[in-house]
Amino acid sequence: MSIIKGHGSGEVSTGFYPHLLDQSLKFNDGDAQYLSRTPASAGNRRTWTWSAWIKRSALGEQTLFDSYSDDNNRTFIGFSSGNQFYIFDRTGGATKINTYVSPVLRDVSAWYNLIVAVDTTDGTAGDRVKLYINGSHITSYSAQTNPAQNYDTFINHTVEHSISSNNDSGGREKYFDGYLAEINFIDGTQLTAASFGETVDGIWVPKDTSGLTFGTNGFHLTFKDDVVSEGFNTVAYTGNSETQSISGIGFAPAFVWMKDRSRSTSHGLFDIVRGTGKSLESNTDSAERTQGDSVTAFGSDGFSLGTNDTAGPDINYYDGDAYVGWCWEGGGTPTADNSASAGATPTAGSVKIDGSNLGSALAGAIAATRITANTARGFSVVSWTGSASHATVAHGLGATPKIVIQKRRSATSDWWFYTTAIDGSYDYLKLNTTDAKADYVQTAPTSTTFVSHAWGSSDTMVAYCFAEISGYSKFGSFTGNGGSQAIDVGFPVAWVMLKRTSNASSWGIFDNTRQPANTGLQYISPNGQGAETTNANMVFSGDTFNDNGYVSDDGEVVLYMAFADTREAAFFKDVSSNGNHFTPVNLDYRDSVPDVPTNNFAVMNNLEASSGVSVTLSEGNLKAVGTTASYSGGITSTFEQSSGKWYWEVFVGKEVAAGSNYYNFIGAATGESNLVHKATNSQIPTVASGVNGWTWEGDGTINLSGTGTKAVSSVSAPSAGDVLGFAIDLDNGNVYFYYNGVAQNSGNAVITGVTGLLHNPMVGVYNTSAVIFNFGQDSSFAGSHATANGNADGNGHGSFAYAPPSGYLALCSQNLPDVEIIDGTENFNTVLYTGNGAARNVTGVGFSPDWTWIKRRDGIGRNVLFDSVRGGTIFNFTNETTAEITDADRVNGFVSDGFTLGDNSSTYGATNVNGQTYVAWNWLAGTAFSNDASATSVGTVDSVGQVNAEAGFSIITYTSPNTSNDETVAHGLSKAPELIIAKMRTGTYNWDIHHKDIHPNSFIFTNAAKRNVDAFTTTVPTDAVFGLKDNYTHDASLTYVAYCFHSVDGYSKVGSFIGNANANGPFIFTGFRPAWVVVKRADAAGHWAITDTVRDIDNPTDKGLLPSSTAAEGTGYTVDHVSNGFKLRLSGTAYNASGGTYIYLAFAEQPFKFANAR
Repeated sequence: MSIIKGHGSGEVSTGFYPHLLDQSLKFNDGDAQYLSRTPASAGNRRTWTWSAWIKRSALGEQTLFDSYSDDNNRTFIGFSSGNQFYIFDRTGGATKINTYVSPVLRDVSAWYNLIVAVDTTDGTAGDRVKLYINGSHITSYSAQTNPAQNYDTFINHTVEHSISSNNDSGGREKYFDGYLAEINFIDGTQLTAASFGETVDGIWVPKDTSGLTFGTNGFHLTFKDDVVSEGFNTVAYTGNSETQSISGIGFAPAFVWMKDRSRSTSHGLFDIVRGTGKSLESNTDSAERTQGDSVTAFGSDGFSLGTNDTAGPDINYYDGDAYVGWCWEGGGTPTADNSASAGATPTAGSVKIDGSNLGSALAGAIAATRITANTARGFSVVSWTGSASHATVAHGLGATPKIVIQKRRSATSDWWFYTTAIDGSYDYLKLNTTDAKADYVQTAPTSTTFVSHAWGSSDTMVAYCFAEISGYSKFGSFTGNGGSQAIDVGFPVAWVMLKRTSNASSWGIFDNTRQPANTGLQYISPNGQGAETTNANMVFSGDTFNDNGYVSDDGEVVLYMAFADTREAAFFKDVSSNGNHFTPVNLDYRDSVPDVPTNNFAVMNNLEASSGVSVTLSEGNLKAVGTTASYSGGITSTFEQSSGKWYWEVFVGKEVAAGSNYYNFIGAATGESNLVHKATNSQIPTVASGVNGWTWEGDGTINLSGTGTKAVSSVSAPSAGDVLGFAIDLDNGNVYFYYNGVAQNSGNAVITGVTGLLHNPMVGVYNTSAVIFNFGQDSSFAGSHATANGNADGNGHGSFAYAPPSGYLALCSQNLPDVEIIDGTENFNTVLYTGNGAARNVTGVGFSPDWTWIKRRDGIGRNVLFDSVRGGTIFNFTNETTAEITDADRVNGFVSDGFTLGDNSSTYGATNVNGQTYVAWNWLAGTAFSNDASATSVGTVDSVGQVNAEAGFSIITYTSPNTSNDETVAHGLSKAPELIIAKMRTGTYNWDIHHKDIHPNSFIFTNAAKRNVDAFTTTVPTDAVFGLKDNYTHDASLTYVAYCFHSVDGYSKVGSFIGNANANGPFIFTGFRPAWVVVKRADAAGHWAITDTVRDIDNPTDKGLLPSSTAAEGTGYTVDHVSNGFKLRLSGTAYNASGGTYIYLAFAEQPFKFANAR
C-alpha cells in the first residue's frame, strides 16, 4: 500500500479554517475538458441546489454546469461575457429563467463560492431562484426573469449534465478555464448558503457538507485524487507525442498494459522484469520490440513515456488522443539476472518477493532469470530462458496461480493463456486470437511452480501469473442465459476481462475509470487493434458485474478475470453515498491539484498583463506563451513577498531564439511598479525610476537591477525540457538557482544583498516561447515533464519536481506569514447614513472611532474630519485651508459603536441635513500616547495623541517650539510612518502631506501636483520620529494635528504605481482585499479620489469622492477591488495617464492569506 502525490494541502492548518479542503480540479479551456453524467432517472426538477468553489483563470463567457436536451431545451449555469454569474433556462425555445447578478467577477487570484438555489414551487416569484456569492444572497441583478410556479427545469432531467462545458448542436463550447473545488448538488431541497459555508472573522469559508441529504441525483465532488491503491489500478491519460510522466497509480507498477482508446493501434505491454523500452503486443504474435522512446522509466507512483516515435505499439504517439493504462503492483524491481542453476539460491537482486531478495533455493527445473512477486496481491512477473520440452519454472507467489499468461519474447508466438478458472481442469486459450478453449495436457501449476510452454532452449520468455486473493481478485466462469445475469465477485469491481470459451469470440476488457458511471461501459479487445467501443449492456454495480448478454448466449461458458476497486478516492467520483460518478473527458489525475480555497496557491496574474503585453496564459494561469512574432512582454504572479524563504520551479516548454539577444527571462521583480518590458537579454523589466529584480536569461546570463550583487555572471543556459528552480531568501537577501535539480554556483547564492521592495515571480517571453510554472500545484507541469515527484516543502505543502532546499516554502496561502489583523473592519470601517436634521448617534462602525471623515454624497458638501484627540466637537475640512472649527451642531463626539451628530442648523460643512446622504470613514487609534521629549530624549517636540500600533495608525498633536531649527516629533508608532497628513490647527494654512515615494516633496489637499515646498525635513521618518522644517517651528502659538500611517501586512498599504492610459489599467498588489483606496497623481495636477466597497458593494467600484473638492459623488472612477489588490479600469490624465506617477493609501477588508475573491 502506498500513498501518492503528497499534495499536503490538508495536512497543515493555520487553525483558521474549521474544515480543510484537499484538492481541486484544474480545467484548461484549450483542451476541451469537462465532466459528464446522464442521470438514469429524473430527480426533482423543481427544487434543487448547486454549490461550488471557483477560482477563475481566463475571463469571459464560460460554463459551470449545463443540462442539455437540445438547443431549445436546457438549463445553464455559468459566467456571462461580461463576467457576471448567471442561470439561464429555456423550454421549447422560450426563455423561462434568465437571471444575471450585477457584480462583475473577474478576480483571478482567489476563490469564489457560488450557489444557485431553486424552488419553483415557491409562491413568491422572486424566491424561486436565489443566487449567492461568498455567502451573500444577491438581490441586485442586471437581468431577472423568474420561472413560472412549478416549472420543471432541465437540471435533474434524464439528459446529459456537464461540468465545465456547454453542449450545443454546433458542438461543445464555452469551456470553463480555472479551478473547481467542493461541488455539491442537492436533489430535492432549496438550501441557503449556510449549508455550504460559514463566516469566520468576516471571511466566508467552507463547511463540512458530508452530513447533508443529497437526494437521488445529488452528488458531492471533492476532486480528491490523493489515492491509496493496492495491487491494481487503472489510469486514463492524454497523449502528447512528447515526454510526459504518468502518475497517480498509488503504487510502483510492475506491469503496465496500455492502449490508445481513440483509434486502431496495437496494445503495448511493459514490465519491470524485462525492463524499460521492451514492448509486447497482446493483439499480435510479434516478438518483443526494443522501443527506447516508449516507457522510459518506472516510478514509485507511475511511469514515464517518451515521444513514442520508434516503431511499436502506440502509447503516446498521437497528441490529444485518449489512452488507458492498466497497472499491477509487483514485489520490487529486480536489479540483476539470476546466474545460479536450477534449485540453487538465486543471484542477489534477481528475485524480488514482497520487496526482499529471495535468500533460499528457487524452485523449478528451469532457473528463472528474474522474478517480481507480490504475494499479498497474488501477482508475479517471471522471465526465463526456455527449453525444447515442457519444464517447471518458479513463480514466487507461495500460492497456486489460477491464470498464467506466457509469451515468447525472442521470436513470434501466440500468447498462451493457461487457466484452471473455467471448469477446474487445466485449459488454455490464446490472448491474441478468438479461438475457443482447449485442454492442456501438462501438469497444472502448484504453489511454487508452473509448467513452461515448450519453446527453443535459447528462447527468452515472460509469464504473468495470477493467484486469486479473496476480496481483491476473482477468476472464474459462468454459463450464459442469453439475458441479464449479475455475477457476484465479492468486491466492488474495477476491471474485468471476459472471453466466451466454448466457441470463437473476441476478448473484452471493461473498467470503471474510462466509464466511472459504471453503466454502458466501454470495452477494448486484447486480441484486436480497434478503438474502444461502448457496450450499453455492461454494468458494474456493487459487488457484481452484469454483461446482459454481451458475450453470453444461452448455455455458453464465459471466462472472467476481475479485480477490485481499491482506490480510496478518484477525482471524478461522487463521495456521497449515491455513487453518482462523472465521466472525465480530456481530464486525468494530473488535473487534480492542491490549489483549494483553504490553501490558495500562486498563479500568474492575467490582471497584471496590461496594455502592450501579448502573453497568453493557460493551464490554470501557470503556462505563459508568447503570441507575437517579436517580443511578447512579461507578466508576474499573484503573490509578492518581502520576507521569508520561497521556492518555485519553471519548466521550459519552448525556447525561441531569433538572435543572440532574444530569449525568455525568468526571475522575480517588484510588482509595485508597472513593468516596462524589454526585449534583449541585456535588460530585465525596468521602470522609469528603476526596478528591484533579477532574471535567469535564456542564454544563462544573470541580470540584476536595483539592490544586490551578482556572485556569478552566468549559469547553465536553459533548453526546452529543463526545470529551473528558484530559491529566494528575502530575510538574508540571497538568491539561489537550480538547473534540473543541480544547484548552480556550487550551491552558493548566485545573487547576494537583495533588499528593498516586494519580490514577485515573473517571466518575459519572446516570440512563441512557452514556460510552465509550478508553485507546488503539479510537479508534472501538466504532464509536460517526464518525471513527476511529490516533493513537498518543509510544511508538507506542494508537489515539486525536485526537493525544495531546507527551509524554503511553496508560495501558498497557508505558508504566508500570520497576520495580526484578519477582519479589517475591526480597525477601519465605512458606514452610510441619511441625515435627519436632529441630534443623533450614527452607529454600525463596530468600534468607537478615533478619527472620522464625513462627506456628503448626493450634493455639494465639504470633507469633514474630526478626531478624539482634539475632541469630538472640533473639525477641519480637507478641501479648505481654514483653521479648525468647534461646533457641536455638526459633530459632537464618539460612542462605542459610532459617533454623535448635532442637529446641523448650519449648512457650512453640514453632516446631518435632513434627507441628504453621507458616507463616514472611521479609523481606530485606540491607546493614549504622550511623549515628553525632554524626559524621553525621543524627538525635540512634545506630542500627545492616540496610537493603534497593530494597525499602523496614530493621531498626534504638537505645538511649535518657537525655534528657527529643524525639529523632530514622536509619532507613537513602532515603525516609520510612510504617509503623514498634517494640518495647522490655529491658523489658515495648507494641509501638508508626506508620502514615502515622493519625499522630501509633499502634497496639499488640492488637485495640484507634488510641490517642492518642504514641510518635512529631508531626513526620512524613523521608527520613533518625523522631522519638521524650521519654517514650521518658529512660532510658539501654532498647534498642529498629524495623522500618521505605515503599511501593515494584510491590512494597509502606502504605495505608488505608474499609469498606462488604458482602460485595461495597471494592477496594484496590496496583499489584501481593499475596502478603501485613495489615489492621487504625483507628477501633475489631478484630484485625490476615494473608492470604497460600501458605497459600491460589488465590482467594479465606480463611485468616487474627492478629498480635494466639495463635489458630489461622481461615477467613472472604475476600479476592481480584488483579493490581493486593485486594478484600474479607467483611462485619463487624472487617474491613469501614460507614464504618470500615482500615490495611494489603501485599507483592507480581508488579508490575502484568507481572502475570498471579489
